[in-house]
Amino acid sequence: MVFETDYTFNNNFGFQNQSLIIKNEENGEFMLILFQKKLVDAILFDKNFKEKQRFKINSFPSKYKTYVGHQIKNNIYHIFFSNINKTRFGTIKFNITDHTSSQKSLDLKLNNEIFLDFIINKNQLYFLTVVKSTSTLNLYTLDKNLTPTKKTYSLRTIEHPNPYRPQEKRTLYSMLNVVEGFSGNFSNIRHNGINPLETTVKDIKLYHKDNFITIGVDSNNKVAHFFTVDLTTLKLTYKFFEKPSIKKGFKKNNTFLLDKYLFLLACSSEKMKFQIHNFQTNSLIKEYSLTKNDSITIKNGPIIVENGTYSDYRELEKTAKYLRKISFDKLGISAQKVNKKYNIVLGGITKKGGLENINFSNSSLGVNSFSTNYTFSYSNRATYINCLFSEDFEHVKGEIPLNNYDLLKDFEKTLKSPKAVHIVRNKEKLYYGYYNTEDKKYTIFRM
Repeated sequence: MVFETDYTFNNNFGFQNQSLIIKNEENGEFMLILFQKKLVDAILFDKNFKEKQRFKINSFPSKYKTYVGHQIKNNIYHIFFSNINKTRFGTIKFNITDHTSSQKSLDLKLNNEIFLDFIINKNQLYFLTVVKSTSTLNLYTLDKNLTPTKKTYSLRTIEHPNPYRPQEKRTLYSMLNVVEGFSGNFSNIRHNGINPLETTVKDIKLYHKDNFITIGVDSNNKVAHFFTVDLTTLKLTYKFFEKPSIKKGFKKNNTFLLDKYLFLLACSSEKMKFQIHNFQTNSLIKEYSLTKNDSITIKNGPIIVENGTYSDYRELEKTAKYLRKISFDKLGISAQKVNKKYNIVLGGITKKGGLENINFSNSSLGVNSFSTNYTFSYSNRATYINCLFSEDFEHVKGEIPLNNYDLLKDFEKTLKSPKAVHIVRNKEKLYYGYYNTEDKKYTIFRM
């Protein structure tokens, strides 16, 4: 435990009773924000979890229910919210210097744009939007007065003929599969965190590490496109990687980026190829291939099929069944580094029907805001294998090591119905905050 404070919620626990933990990347301070139906309380404490200040303010109008991000400048904390469709935005302001708080609506004038996602880098908030019916990407920043500045990038390189309507070109906007303001074919990847296959099967993925954001586009079966923006200079660079050819029998493919490595998976019901590339030099580091008649020598455990819950779980024995299932619908890779080894999941997702899963992840926080959904949990059918590799990408035998999220799940089982849970990642550590309804204390643990 690193912090505990007395706190009593004034109404019965419900949807509005939530919490946020905001980290100041410059001085190590934290702000704990506790939301009730009519009130918002904020507690600022230093890097050693010593309380410094408290704020209390009326809650935002009910239309602003979705946490978007935060920005910290000149001892002023701005916490941003939006409506569910992310067409209207507002902010709560905490001024540390004069100990005041206020709230206001923002007019970002996104009339012909859809909100894609946001990034927080060095306390600065960045908004990403896409112009409707185009491949134009906009990057917004806000100054201390919340006046927006826009930088525009053309991603037309990714455009290609629509296979169903050859006379039409597929644009970035059309690839996003936008439904009622949500991008069904986009995900924001948590760097070296848990990224379930339901997230990584998306064709368009956003990666953030250090001062760089990279957008990967996998909608073309021939090449994978990558656009990287340096958040210091705002300059854009582009590169692409060729994929195993459809003419050679590979029907589905996808990529995943982690640190300086690009992982590429291609398969059909007959065969599979898994490649590791150096993203910086475009060079191939390692390749594993197999056919439906081969044993899968790189897996560390059985072939797993999950139908939405862990209770609906079974194992497969034959490679042919694995290839047939993962090549049926959406193909995906998930990778993270644990104890100087790479844990890589290779598999696919088959939709059970209904709306496609929409990603609401917040990579800057490490896990979903206002949620404890940090485990592998598939609402559709997932078929996958777990693999372990050395830093040279040689296969390593043995059990998959536990990561921070595994330890966190075990820890949460020891708690009695934690409320207002929020989890924030700070470098390689996780902070787990929750409210105990029995002793009326909010406690933060460092994992």
